[in-house]
Amino acid sequence: MTLTRVEPGKFQLSGSITFDNSPNIALAGEKVLLKDDLNRWEIDLAGVVKADSSALSVMLAWARLAKKHKKDLCFANIPDKLDALSIVCGLHDVINSVTCAAK
Repeated sequence: MTLTRVEPGKFQLSGSITFDNSPNIALAGEKVLLKDDLNRWEIDLAGVVKADSSALSVMLAWARLAKKHKKDLCFANIPDKLDALSIVCGLHDVINSVTCAAK
């Protein structure tokens, strides 16, 4: 799993996010995000091939990071299964409040 900066303010998340790797993904992603000096971060999740509920915790950690550093954050192309999982976990409204669709 990697978070890659594709252009200023835009990032691509690809691979799998599971309980085994989510802490490392959150920390590595934080380092990548903080290197970008734009006021808006867009994270595209189209490359996520597998995700469990720990992926939601990574997304929330990055949302807190964005708020702390006064950045706008949005998630694009949230996989259907991850979106459904956010409903089951009661986080759908929170996750969708930072989607790129409304931007």
